[in-house]
Amino acid sequence: MRGISWEGNQTDEGSAFAFLSADMNIIETLDLKIVKGRNFSEEMETDNNSVLINESAVKLMNDEDPLGKKFGDDGWSIVGVVNDFNSLPLTYEKEPLIIVNIPEYFYFALLKLSDVDVHTAIDNIKKVWNDVCPDFPFEYRFLDDTFQSTYEAEVKAGILFRIFAGLGIFIACLGLFGLASFLAEQKKLEIGIRKVMGSTNSSIIWLLSRQFVRWVIIANIIAWPLAWYFMSKWLQGFAYRTSINPFIFLLAGVLSITIAILTISVKILKAANTNPADVIKYE
Repeated sequence: MRGISWEGNQTDEGSAFAFLSADMNIIETLDLKIVKGRNFSEEMETDNNSVLINESAVKLMNDEDPLGKKFGDDGWSIVGVVNDFNSLPLTYEKEPLIIVNIPEYFYFALLKLSDVDVHTAIDNIKKVWNDVCPDFPFEYRFLDDTFQSTYEAEVKAGILFRIFAGLGIFIACLGLFGLASFLAEQKKLEIGIRKVMGSTNSSIIWLLSRQFVRWVIIANIIAWPLAWYFMSKWLQGFAYRTSINPFIFLLAGVLSITIAILTISVKILKAANTNPADVIKYE
């Protein structure tokens, strides 16, 4: 609702408020908290023309004691203040919100089920619904399914990123394995001589794999700032977001080096275990 004014407002333009119509049970159902004033009451007929507002609305109104003030063109009376809660997806900040008790705007029934058989509970609710509203079909959905659909794009993007990251790692490992095979073939004489001179398998493996490790480290140095930049841009689309932990980049670097060493060590270890006599005797 836009252009809403209130008693004591210093501007003529009014302000925008999120709008929600609900009965007194919304406080208990959503585990909200009354921080000032009271909830709607069935015993008070005047509550048909009353509203609840949230803490963000109090800040917008710049009024530390809004209780009893007239609100909007209909002259609603503010009877209580509830704590802020996310009424919109996390891409939006918590908005100034008004909750009115107008049954004409009730479109949904929000039910909280206890730890019972859900199917039995739904069947019982359906029976009551058909008794009360026989002309309207009984349709329902769970709140967690609504949350799932709200962030479905992010979930799908996460799955796609995992798939393409896995394919990228697999292709990179194939390339590393091919390079390791080529290098081992080129260095087989050197490996044989080093073995004769007393080199151990571990020293030979490190000698041949360190150049691969160097390139993996360089790739990480290039990838880290790019990943940080694009992740920061993506997170800016959310009003409430997590921070990027530098430990993630260190962990990614360690994992990439480990994967690279494991990939090439198979071929290099085979070359290091070759009997040097089988290689040098042809020279």
